[in-house]
Amino acid sequence: MQNWVLVLIVLVVIVLAVALFIAFLRDKSIKNRIKEKEPKVPNAQELLESLKDKSNDLNKLAQYSNLAYTHYMQYMSEMSDFDLEFIAILTSHKSVNAK
Repeated sequence: MQNWVLVLIVLVVIVLAVALFIAFLRDKSIKNRIKEKEPKVPNAQELLESLKDKSNDLNKLAQYSNLAYTHYMQYMSEMSDFDLEFIAILTSHKSVNAK
Protein backbone atom coordinates (compact mmCIF):
# COMPACT_ATOMS: atom_id res chain seq x y z
CA MET A 1 0.00 0.00 0.00
CA GLN A 2 2.80 2.41 0.85
CA ASN A 3 4.50 1.69 -2.47
CA TRP A 4 1.38 2.75 -4.38
CA VAL A 5 1.20 6.03 -2.47
CA LEU A 6 4.86 6.69 -3.14
CA VAL A 7 4.46 5.89 -6.86
CA LEU A 8 1.39 8.12 -7.02
CA ILE A 9 3.25 11.02 -5.37
CA VAL A 10 6.20 10.62 -7.77
CA LEU A 11 3.85 10.56 -10.77
CA VAL A 12 2.06 13.70 -9.58
CA VAL A 13 5.39 15.50 -9.13
CA ILE A 14 6.53 14.45 -12.61
CA VAL A 15 3.24 15.60 -14.18
CA LEU A 16 3.49 18.94 -12.37
CA ALA A 17 7.11 19.39 -13.51
CA VAL A 18 6.15 18.67 -17.13
CA ALA A 19 3.18 21.06 -16.90
CA LEU A 20 5.40 23.78 -15.46
CA PHE A 21 7.98 23.25 -18.21
CA ILE A 22 5.27 23.53 -20.90
CA ALA A 23 3.89 26.67 -19.26
CA PHE A 24 7.31 28.33 -19.34
CA LEU A 25 7.78 27.42 -23.00
CA ARG A 26 4.36 28.84 -23.89
CA ASP A 27 5.04 32.03 -21.97
CA LYS A 28 8.30 32.51 -23.85
CA SER A 29 6.69 31.92 -27.26
CA ILE A 30 3.84 34.34 -26.43
CA LYS A 31 6.32 37.05 -25.47
CA ASN A 32 8.23 36.49 -28.73
CA ARG A 33 5.01 36.80 -30.75
CA ILE A 34 4.09 40.01 -28.97
CA LYS A 35 7.54 41.45 -29.70
CA GLU A 36 7.22 40.53 -33.39
CA LYS A 37 3.79 42.18 -33.65
CA GLU A 38 4.95 45.48 -32.20
CA PRO A 39 5.42 47.79 -35.13
CA LYS A 40 8.70 49.64 -35.40
CA VAL A 41 8.19 53.36 -35.06
CA PRO A 42 9.75 54.99 -38.12
CA ASN A 43 11.69 58.20 -37.84
CA ALA A 44 10.33 61.41 -39.36
CA GLN A 45 12.02 61.01 -42.73
CA GLU A 46 10.91 57.37 -43.09
CA LEU A 47 7.33 58.35 -42.30
CA LEU A 48 7.34 61.10 -44.91
CA GLU A 49 8.79 58.72 -47.51
CA SER A 50 6.12 56.13 -46.70
CA LEU A 51 3.45 58.79 -46.97
CA LYS A 52 4.60 59.76 -50.47
CA ASP A 53 3.78 56.29 -51.83
CA LYS A 54 0.91 56.80 -54.30
CA SER A 55 -0.46 53.30 -53.78
CA ASN A 56 -1.57 54.11 -50.21
CA ASP A 57 -5.29 53.99 -49.59
CA LEU A 58 -7.23 56.07 -47.07
CA ASN A 59 -6.83 53.46 -44.31
CA LYS A 60 -3.05 53.47 -44.68
CA LEU A 61 -3.01 57.29 -44.72
CA ALA A 62 -5.11 57.29 -41.55
CA GLN A 63 -2.58 54.94 -39.90
CA TYR A 64 0.24 57.31 -40.84
CA SER A 65 -1.75 60.25 -39.47
CA ASN A 66 -2.35 58.45 -36.17
CA LEU A 67 1.34 57.56 -35.99
CA ALA A 68 2.32 61.18 -36.63
CA TYR A 69 -0.16 62.37 -34.00
CA THR A 70 1.08 59.87 -31.41
CA HIS A 71 4.77 60.66 -31.93
CA TYR A 72 4.38 64.34 -32.81
CA MET A 73 6.93 65.69 -30.32
CA GLN A 74 9.55 63.15 -31.42
CA TYR A 75 9.05 64.00 -35.09
CA MET A 76 9.12 67.74 -34.47
CA SER A 77 12.43 67.37 -32.62
CA GLU A 78 13.85 65.47 -35.60
CA MET A 79 12.57 67.90 -38.26
CA SER A 80 11.49 71.43 -37.46
CA ASP A 81 9.05 71.58 -40.38
CA PHE A 82 7.73 68.01 -40.12
CA ASP A 83 4.13 69.10 -39.62
CA LEU A 84 4.15 71.33 -42.70
CA GLU A 85 5.71 68.67 -44.91
CA PHE A 86 3.32 66.03 -43.58
CA ILE A 87 0.26 68.17 -44.35
CA ALA A 88 1.62 69.12 -47.79
CA ILE A 89 2.21 65.49 -48.76
CA LEU A 90 -1.07 64.34 -47.27
CA THR A 91 -3.22 66.95 -49.03
CA SER A 92 -1.54 66.36 -52.38
CA HIS A 93 -2.12 62.60 -52.25
CA LYS A 94 -4.39 61.23 -54.97
CA SER A 95 -6.59 59.36 -52.45
CA VAL A 96 -7.39 62.50 -50.46
CA ASN A 97 -10.03 64.99 -51.55
CA ALA A 98 -8.57 68.13 -49.95
CA LYS A 99 -10.87 70.78 -51.43
